[in-house]
Amino acid sequence: MLALIVAEALSRRESLQAMSVALGAMETITAEECACASTLAMVRRPDLVVVDGGLPEAEVLQLAKSVARTTPRARLVVFAATGSLREVLKLTGVALVTCEGEPPGQVFDKLAHLLRFDTLALPNSA
Repeated sequence: MLALIVAEALSRRESLQAMSVALGAMETITAEECACASTLAMVRRPDLVVVDGGLPEAEVLQLAKSVARTTPRARLVVFAATGSLREVLKLTGVALVTCEGEPPGQVFDKLAHLLRFDTLALPNSA
């Protein structure tokens, strides 16, 4: 599994990257901004795109639309999104949107469940 991690702050990228690896990402790539991430997603075709919800809302929304259009099999997850962004992202088909302040263990469990369900749903996953 290839995971694309998008966060401006290095510490945030590293923590999201570590979580992705713990969930089974064989390889991770990172981007500091949504425009770079959009290009990386088109070229590398990640299975999972993890975005820091603290990035500018318009850019996160544009990235979500771009990933849905160019890499439809990728699961997009936005962490710590604000209320208004959460509602809009849900309408774009984002796989998981977490709330700011949600306990890390709960977020990890939700993401693990999402990825486990996706793996089980694949026709050649046996």
